[in-house]
Amino acid sequence: ISETRRHKGTSWFRVGWSASLALLTLTGLRMISWHAVDKILFASLGPIHLNHVLDIGLAAIVGWSAVMVARRTLGSARSG
Repeated sequence: ISETRRHKGTSWFRVGWSASLALLTLTGLRMISWHAVDKILFASLGPIHLNHVLDIGLAAIVGWSAVMVARRTLGSARSG
């Protein structure tokens, strides 16, 4: 298997890993509950809080990265 084919999913894996770490950091910040951080996280963007946008956005990035890594891993296993 060529070097590029073997590492196709690596960039998506890194994106997913980074988003997972960001979710853990966000969870830690909410658990610590610093007043200044809470003020920023729960700032209202209309009916939606910034906290919701970060949670849903990061979870979507983790999910999409997992799908892409799985597709590329399974695709390369089938062709090789």
